[in-house]
Amino acid sequence: MFGKLGRALLKAREDGNDAFKAIESVMSWDAFTKNETEAEQLAQPEAFILHEIGDHYATLRRYVPTFLEVLQLRAAPAAMDVMAAIDAIRAANNDGARRLLADVPTALIKSRWQPLVVTETGVDRRYYELCALAELKNALRSGDIWVQGSRQFKDFEEYLLPTEKFEALRQQNSLPLPITTDCDRYLDERWRNAWKRSTASPRQTICRTQCSPNPD
Repeated sequence: MFGKLGRALLKAREDGNDAFKAIESVMSWDAFTKNETEAEQLAQPEAFILHEIGDHYATLRRYVPTFLEVLQLRAAPAAMDVMAAIDAIRAANNDGARRLLADVPTALIKSRWQPLVVTETGVDRRYYELCALAELKNALRSGDIWVQGSRQFKDFEEYLLPTEKFEALRQQNSLPLPITTDCDRYLDERWRNAWKRSTASPRQTICRTQCSPNPD
């Protein structure tokens, strides 16, 4: 819709016509006002959107404590700040505390969350938990945090062959790979394939005869 409106205004400018009539040719003023209001709402800064998320905190509190208590989370070094925050929230839940301790981990708080989480009166628990849950979601997606026993969010190492099995297969030269794992055999095969694919021009024929170790 706004594409049509833009083209109409550009055409009006080129032709020297009235811009307001150009707008009316595309949509009514009521429709224009409604679309402009919706566009402003969509263009709100991220901080405004995060502030609105706070209104749903009460709904999250219905299941988040159980959610964090049941899941066995483990973290890679890159996500230890997130895990520290989750542990602080767990401790507050277990103690029945309404406020978080003053020394809760804050390294996970990104700049977009900072104005909402860190206030003049201390750390706002509502936005601290929302921030921690958002970062937990990101860490689960990246694999920096995993859930023991989960199929979707399991430790990356679990996708790999156990070290003992890998070593046994490597020693037997039976790794399930589409190429040979023996370096000498691999290079020999590459050489022979390159030799077969080379074009038999006179110059290359001379090179074959004089430079080849033993193409067989």
